[in-house]
Amino acid sequence: MKKFAPIVALALLGLTFTSCKKNYTCKCNYSIAGAPMTQNYDLGKQTKGDANTACENYQSNFNNTVAGAASVSCSID
Repeated sequence: MKKFAPIVALALLGLTFTSCKKNYTCKCNYSIAGAPMTQNYDLGKQTKGDANTACENYQSNFNNTVAGAASVSCSID
C-alpha cells in the first residue's frame, strides 16, 4: 500500500499538467450584400484558447479584407 500511494500521486500530478487538445472548427457566418453564407475552417487539434485565437484571426482578416462590404461572425465548434 505504501508503494501504491506515490504512484497514484504521480499519475494525478501528470494529469494536472496535460493540456486538453481536440479538433476544433471555426464556423463563420457571412452576410455579403444581404446574402447569408457560412464557411467552416478546420483548425486541427489544439487547445480551446488557441482555437479561439485562430478563429478570431479568421474574423479579423475577413473584416480587414472586405472593409465594410460585408459582415462576419465567427465562433468555434
